[in-house]
Amino acid sequence: MSLRDRLRSEEAGAVYVLFVLSIFVLMAMSAFAIDLGWIFLNKSRAQRAADSAALAGVTALPAEPFTAIARAHEFAKINGYDDADANVVVTPMPTADNELRVQIDDDVPTFFMRAFGIDTVHVDVAAKARYISSVRLGNPDNIFGPEPGTPGQNFADVGFWPAITFQYDAKANGDAYATRCTAQHTSGPSEGIACANAPAADNAQWYGQHLGEPDGYWYGIEVPTGTTNLSVEVYDAGFGQGGQAVDDQFYPTETQDIFSPFNEAQRVTIGNAAPGSTFTLTIGGATTLGIPVTVNNGAFLEAELEAAANGITNVAIDPGSLVEDAVLGAFEYTYEIIGPAETDFSVATCDAGTLLSLDGSNPASCTVSTVTDGGSALPATTTFRLYSPDITPFNIRDNEPEPGCQINGTNEVGAGTNYTWTTLCFIANPTPGVYPLRIFSGPGRSWNEFSLRANGLGGEVKLFAVEDLSVASRIEAGKTRFFLAEVDEQYRGLNLVVELFDPGDASGNNSISLVGPDGNIWNQGCDIRTDRNSVGPPSYSEHVGTFAGDCTLNTTRPTHDYQADWVKFTVPLQPYSCPVVAGEPFCWWQIEYNYEGKAGERTTWRASVEGSQVALVYEPEP
Repeated sequence: MSLRDRLRSEEAGAVYVLFVLSIFVLMAMSAFAIDLGWIFLNKSRAQRAADSAALAGVTALPAEPFTAIARAHEFAKINGYDDADANVVVTPMPTADNELRVQIDDDVPTFFMRAFGIDTVHVDVAAKARYISSVRLGNPDNIFGPEPGTPGQNFADVGFWPAITFQYDAKANGDAYATRCTAQHTSGPSEGIACANAPAADNAQWYGQHLGEPDGYWYGIEVPTGTTNLSVEVYDAGFGQGGQAVDDQFYPTETQDIFSPFNEAQRVTIGNAAPGSTFTLTIGGATTLGIPVTVNNGAFLEAELEAAANGITNVAIDPGSLVEDAVLGAFEYTYEIIGPAETDFSVATCDAGTLLSLDGSNPASCTVSTVTDGGSALPATTTFRLYSPDITPFNIRDNEPEPGCQINGTNEVGAGTNYTWTTLCFIANPTPGVYPLRIFSGPGRSWNEFSLRANGLGGEVKLFAVEDLSVASRIEAGKTRFFLAEVDEQYRGLNLVVELFDPGDASGNNSISLVGPDGNIWNQGCDIRTDRNSVGPPSYSEHVGTFAGDCTLNTTRPTHDYQADWVKFTVPLQPYSCPVVAGEPFCWWQIEYNYEGKAGERTTWRASVEGSQVALVYEPEP
C-alpha cells in the first residue's frame, strides 16, 4: 500500500470516529432539549396552578386566613399539584390583609438526563394575588349625617341626611332602589292600588327581597382590634312628621301622606251572560240582592255590597275597570272595599245560578279574584338591623343578625324614636371587623331622614355606606358639600365611576361638581353621560359631554333637566394621589352642590372603580 493510500485510509477512519462522536453529541443535545422542554412545560403548569391558587384563596382574607390557605391548597390540587405528594410542596402565605402569596415546589423527573445521573430537576414558582376592596361611601368618621345637639353645628353646615324612601312612593322623587313604583296613584278609588302603572312593583330597580324582606341599604361599622363598649345609635329613627326647630337647629321635614293603607281591591269577571240577567255576591257572611249585568250598575253594586256585608263602610268602583261586551256576554268590574282600619277582607264568592246564558247551551260564569290585598292601617316603619362581623369581603349579606340589635322606627307619636338618639346596639366586647348595618323600609309614601353614630373605647370606630347611598339635602342658596367615596391610591390608572339619580331639584342656576381628595373641584377632566330610562337600570345612551377641565354638571332647569334620570361621571385617575393628613393618606372625594335657589334634593348615589377586583401582582424572581 502506498503512502497516499495509507493516509487516505487513516483519514476515513478518523471521519468515522468523528461522525460517531458527533452523533452521540447530537443525541445528547436532543436528549437535553427534550428534558429542558419537559421541565419548562412543568414550570408553566406549576405557575398556572400557583396563579389559580392565589386568586382562589385571597378573597377569604383577612378574616379567614385558614380558609384562604385551604382554598389555595384545593385549587393547586385541582390543577395537578397536591401537597400530599412526596415531591410537591404547596406553601400559601398571607402577606397583607388583602394579599396572598402561593409558592409551589416540585421535583420534575427527567428522561434522557438520567444517563448523566440527573434523575429530577427542582422547579419552584410563586404567585401573589391581591383584591381591591369595594369603594367606601359616605363618611370618613364615626358619624353619618348631622349630629344634633352638637354646640355650634347648624343644619346648613352639613347639607344632607342619609335617607330611605318607603316602598310605594314614586321613584321619580329621588330614591332609585327603595321604591316599588315609578309613579303612584294620587287620588280617587285607585289610592289603594300600589302603583299607577301596575298593581305590584313596576320599578325594575327596586332592591327586591332579602330573606323575605326588602334588601335595603347597607352600611359598615369598622371596629379595630382592642375596641370595647361598642355602641351604635340612630337619630330620629321614627321620622317625626314635619320640621322641628330645637336650639336653632332645623331637623328634617318628612311629610306627605306618611302611610296610605291598602284597601281590598277585587275584580268580578262574568262570561257568556245575557245582559240584564243577575248575579249575587257573598262576602262577610252576607249575600247581596240580585245585581244586573250591565256596565251601568256600578252604583247598585256599591250599595248592595255596603248593605249586605258586615263591616264594610264604603265600596268604590274603579271607573276605568268597567268592561262590557254584550255580544260575547263578557262583563268585568273592579271595586275597592274600604272597611274599619282598612280590613283585609276575604274574597267574595259569586253565584252565577241566576245568570242567563247567551245561547242557552253553555252556562254563564261568574268569578271573583283579588287585585290588591287589604291591610290594616299600620304606621310606616323603617327597620335598622345590625349583623355579626363580615368575614367575606365580597358578600356583605351572608351574616347572622346580632341578638337584640334592631330598631323598628315608626312615625307614631310617643314611639320613643322621634327627634332623639336611640341605641340600636351595645356590645361590651365586640369582635374586630366590619359589622354590616342594614336599613329597609315598609309600605308608605314618604321618606325617612336620620343620622347614624357609632362609638367605642380603645379604637377608632368608622362608619360608611356600602354599594349605594341615598341622601336628602336641604339647601338654601349657596354651596354645600358632603363626602361621597374613599378612593384609595391603589386605584391609580383606573377609572372612577360616579352615578347619581334624579339630581337638580332646585330653582335658579345650579350645578353639581366632583371634588377630589385635595378639596378642589376635580380639574383633570371627566366624561358625563345620562339615561332617561326611569323604570329599569340605565344604559347611559345620551352623551352630555367630555370635559377637559372641571368635572361639573349643569343642573339648571328646564334646559338641563335630569328629573328621574341617571347621570354617570367617568373620571380617569391618572395622575392621582392623596394628600397626607395626620400621617395617613386622605383619599375621600366629596360632592359640591352650588345652588342659586332653595333646594329639597333627594338623590341616590353610587361610586365604583372600573376593573377587576381581584388580580395577580407581579413578583420579581429572587
